[in-house]
Amino acid sequence: EKAGGTGLNASTGYDVTTYFYQLPSNKLELWAYLESERFKNPVMREFYTERDVVIEERRMRTDSSPIGRLLEEFLGMAYLGHPYGRPLVGYRSDLDNFTRAEAMELYAEYYVPSNIVIGLAGDVDPEEARELAEKYFGDWEPGPDPPVVRTVEPTQRGQRRIAMRDPGQPFLLMGWHKPAGDHPDAPTLDVLTMMLANGRSSRLHTRLVKDEKKAVAVGAITQIPGELYPGLVLTYVVPGKGVGALETEAAVLEEIQDIIDNGVDADELAGVKTRMKADFVRQMRSNFGMVSGLVGEELFWDDWSCALGYPFEIDAVTSEDIQ
Repeated sequence: EKAGGTGLNASTGYDVTTYFYQLPSNKLELWAYLESERFKNPVMREFYTERDVVIEERRMRTDSSPIGRLLEEFLGMAYLGHPYGRPLVGYRSDLDNFTRAEAMELYAEYYVPSNIVIGLAGDVDPEEARELAEKYFGDWEPGPDPPVVRTVEPTQRGQRRIAMRDPGQPFLLMGWHKPAGDHPDAPTLDVLTMMLANGRSSRLHTRLVKDEKKAVAVGAITQIPGELYPGLVLTYVVPGKGVGALETEAAVLEEIQDIIDNGVDADELAGVKTRMKADFVRQMRSNFGMVSGLVGEELFWDDWSCALGYPFEIDAVTSEDIQ
């Protein structure tokens, strides 16, 4: 912070843990020095303080949140064997009993060079960055590759449903299994979810929020729980006052069936693609958005340039693909 650093933070997902912040470009060597020390020789002197922070985050996002409680139950029901079905930060009992020694063991196992991608975006010279990387990270011991997830989620043989009695806002959550993020259908699923429930011109927003006034919000997501392994396509509806969650379920299924039966109109598809490409450009306009996209593709699929081809993948999606 004394050197002008801002936005210091970290995030954890099912597939990746990310550390990020911004520094003035003339502090590049300071960045390399600090990061090499932080990741080669961690001390973790604030382990128990930070463990309490994570416990509080779990309390806020899951234990005290009706939607958080539902999502935890939902993922546990959707996955019987794969780790995607477990809570992201673990259960409260896991956190209460997690020790600094165990954290160091996990760190030694996963925080090895072969498992890390570093990204820089901004007013930096690539050659200077390469020289600094050699200077400050060149002596990093490789270490063995981390263990891989061996469990393959067993085939689901029938519909699973859960109804939670909870003193909170009614909420409908529906999910369908999908392939991992490198599957050829991934861009098509992104287009489908945008068309179905994302944005004020989406089908479910138009029907349930604008016309029928049965919902106050709708949405759809393709990146939950993660992308490295087969995941889920989620659609959610927040019903309006006096409307039960199950009253909106039929509308979701009817809109999906309409796409199956009739495909999508060329103008509707073109509008969705335009919005998605505009969102992509807005993301890439910021250093943080750019580096996040590039690092993610390199980390997951070993090719950062895949991020730059996303608009072309969206453009190639046809009505028949969506059907």
